[in-house]
Amino acid sequence: MNVADEATTAHLGIKVFACRTVSEISQQLAIHSINDCFHKWGLPESIKIDNGWPFVNPKNRDQPTKAKLWWAGLGIKIIQNTPRCPQENGAVEALQGIMCNWSNPKGQNSLVELQVRLNQESFFQRAEYRRPAHGYKTRIEQFPELEQNKRKYNPDNFNIQLVYQYLAKQVWTRKVKQKGSIKLFANEIYIGLKNKQQFVFVTLDPIQLKWLIKDRKGNLLNTSTKGIPIEKEIKDFCVMSMNEDTTL
Repeated sequence: MNVADEATTAHLGIKVFACRTVSEISQQLAIHSINDCFHKWGLPESIKIDNGWPFVNPKNRDQPTKAKLWWAGLGIKIIQNTPRCPQENGAVEALQGIMCNWSNPKGQNSLVELQVRLNQESFFQRAEYRRPAHGYKTRIEQFPELEQNKRKYNPDNFNIQLVYQYLAKQVWTRKVKQKGSIKLFANEIYIGLKNKQQFVFVTLDPIQLKWLIKDRKGNLLNTSTKGIPIEKEIKDFCVMSMNEDTTL
């Protein structure tokens, strides 16, 4: 997993996971790896992700994962690329190829050795490689602000109200099942048998902390508090013990 600064194309971090496919990456460990980047580089104004695991559930793209809620609560704007458009994440896509070519994964004897080699290449790309088209300056020399970010990372600054504001901007469309309910954030919410097979629209009231379920005409059909994210739930998932072994 590569982390890059899109504006400067500086490689900020990389993590090797002991699995064969991206779908097997632990979301918690992935979040923790991004937290490590925040510790080192500070908080970004925005974070751009694709439409796959571990930060997006491809089967429920409209339902924010805990990773997205965590970033929203830290005051980070979340940009989710258009499905099947990797060019929208060009900086990371290009760096994946570069890191692979420079590190020679097949030539490393273990995942630990590969991680060490990738860390070295990341530092080289950012702080030692002198770019001919940019006055032979390194990226750090050209963009010293990379190391001067005033937005410091502190998990205690997580603000659940920012999460509710983020959710309040979204609308979820659901089709009422035969039994008169919809599923939202893994919870069954009863709407009524008379509304079965109809489409309803769900929003969050960030003040009263209720889901508002309305029909196409805007008529309120029901409200619910089921599954509304809470601060402890998000922090417990996203802030892992620094003593926990996350290597590989």
